[in-house]
Amino acid sequence: MDRDVILVTMNYRLGVFDFMSTEDEVVSGNMGLKDQNLALKWVAENIQHFGGDPKNISLLGVSAGGSSVHYHYLSKMSKGLFVNGMSFSGTALWPWAYDPQPLVTAKRLASIARCTAESNLEMVECLRRKPERALTNATSEMLRQTTSRYFYYPFFMPVAERNVEDCFVNRPPEKILKSGDVYNAPWVTGIVSEEGGSTVSGLAFNQEALSFIDENWETLTPYMLMYNKTQPLNRHSDIALTVRSRYIGENHKLKSNDSITLWGLLDMKTHESFSIVTEKSARLQAAANKHPVYAYYYSYRAAQSHSELLSKTKFDFGVIHLDDILLILENDYVDPSTTSNDKQMLDKMLDFWYSTITTGNPDL
Repeated sequence: MDRDVILVTMNYRLGVFDFMSTEDEVVSGNMGLKDQNLALKWVAENIQHFGGDPKNISLLGVSAGGSSVHYHYLSKMSKGLFVNGMSFSGTALWPWAYDPQPLVTAKRLASIARCTAESNLEMVECLRRKPERALTNATSEMLRQTTSRYFYYPFFMPVAERNVEDCFVNRPPEKILKSGDVYNAPWVTGIVSEEGGSTVSGLAFNQEALSFIDENWETLTPYMLMYNKTQPLNRHSDIALTVRSRYIGENHKLKSNDSITLWGLLDMKTHESFSIVTEKSARLQAAANKHPVYAYYYSYRAAQSHSELLSKTKFDFGVIHLDDILLILENDYVDPSTTSNDKQMLDKMLDFWYSTITTGNPDL
């Protein structure tokens, strides 16, 4: 990173092992966030042995990691363990960051894994006897039944742990924000200009996928925009048709190599799943916070993009989800030394990160 910081990365449980919940004490949920909290405590207790300052810990995360960072502002468990944070392309209000009906998800998994039972305890005991592969296969089958694998849907998400001791959060994130009961520390959040390209770049030149989505628009859109559990079932179809009319056109068929299809789907996904909720998150956090909250918008198109990996083409989808982070952190997909402009942007982004980490105030 070429800056005077110590970078600590952590692993935590994922998927069914991470956020499955039975909405009671059997499996309360949020295991992954509790893993992160335990890692934060370890860093606070031990980072001085690696040359770090336990009183100057910053949190950084992207996508699901960005949502995780925001969740630590909302949890009393993590209060005092860090001094500021940055959430790149992800907040606690993003549609894949909270499940209002986790028991429904757990029972669906159990049904596929042949663990249907009369009680939550019996169901979970059956699932625990299954090998890891059986549970991941059951999750894959849930995805196949829902979206035919043409786009990603995260079934297991953070939850509100009600009536449970040692909970990470006990209310939906929006309610916590509106109550003002948040950790008071500087926060930076933001998005890139074409966030939805991460979904659309894998679909834009796949006529089979586009035809399937076209034919099942009213069924798939609630999952594509992730309002399947936040809106009443009797409104799902109307919302899907309204969204289609706005972004695609009522009578326009989804077609490969078609600009209306490509940019309509991309704008739809960017606006509905990313930009609107990011602005809302920043405003609510700012209203609850005494320390400053900053929102950024990143639109620099580097010589390379994550979309090239997803679409297997050189087509320019703009600046898609993860493109800003891939420019900064070493990876196998984007080389920031390709052009002088990329190198300059890399330095600017590192200055942005470093100033936020060290002072709580981003310097651009």
